[in-house]
Parts: sequence; C-alpha cells; structure tokens
Amino acid sequence: MPEEFTVGIEEEYQLVDSETGELQSRAADVLALDWGKEIQHEIHETMIEVGTRICSSASEVSHELRRLRFQVASAAAAEGLRIVAAGLHPYSRWQEQLDTRSERYDDIRRRYGRVIRTEHIFGMHIHVAIPAELDRVRLMTTVRRYLPHLLALSASSPIYESDDTL
Repeated sequence: MPEEFTVGIEEEYQLVDSETGELQSRAADVLALDWGKEIQHEIHETMIEVGTRICSSASEVSHELRRLRFQVASAAAAEGLRIVAAGLHPYSRWQEQLDTRSERYDDIRRRYGRVIRTEHIFGMHIHVAIPAELDRVRLMTTVRRYLPHLLALSASSPIYESDDTL
C-alpha cells in the first residue's frame, strides 16, 4: 500500500548575505541564474521557492531535494548569497525588504494588507496524494494524534526581529 502514495515537497528559502547573514531582497538576481528554470518567485524578494516532482518513494524525494537545493544554493552563491531554510529570520526587519511585483502578489497584498507586508515566513509544504480507495476521514483521524509532534517539528524560529518568541 505505501507505494500507492505519492509526495511532492515545496521549500521556501531565505536569501541572506553570505557575510552578514542579513536578509537580501535579491530573488530576481538568483532567478536570472537558474539554469534549470525550477526556482520560483515568492511574494517577497527575500524568498525563493522550489518544488519537487511528484515522487513515489522517500529516496526519490531525497534525491529531488538534494538536486534542487544544490541548484538554488549555486545560483545564490554566484550572487554572494546563501540560502537558509528556517521559519523566520532572527534579526532582519520586514520594513527593510522589498516585495515581488506581480499582479497576483499585488492582489494578495491588497486583500491581506499588513499580514502579508510584515510576516516574512518561510516554509516547507509537504503534499501527500492519498489513493482514492482509502477512507480519507479515517486516515486523517489517525494522523490527528501526531499533530502536536508535527507542530513541534515545524517550530524552528525561537528568535524574530532580535526578540525571543517564547
């Protein structure tokens, strides 16, 4: 049965200066160097995103993530940047960052206002396709007891804008 499940992962990376670690609004520069055309813009210029292909095993996901991380890290390094995978940047302030200009993102900013402007949140999204013949409600009920563990694993930002988040 596990072979019937497929998975795809999206990862959002912070773009930081390789010397200071400060967030850098330079996504367009990194995207210009993407040889595979798999790196994507996100709503803030401090952020870039990749997405794996649909994978049918953990080893396939691992290979895809290593390949994409190398691609992104190489493009960023060519611009004097590094990528960081963490929920929040510990000390860079949102007011100093630029937004990605596009019709889609402009619409999102109009709808959600301050929430979008001020929250520079970086994430990993795991998409699992569940076979149609499975009882999805029963499966989610089973998974529900692991939600505290999953939440704990996702809490990777003890400091935000130089303040302790505890």
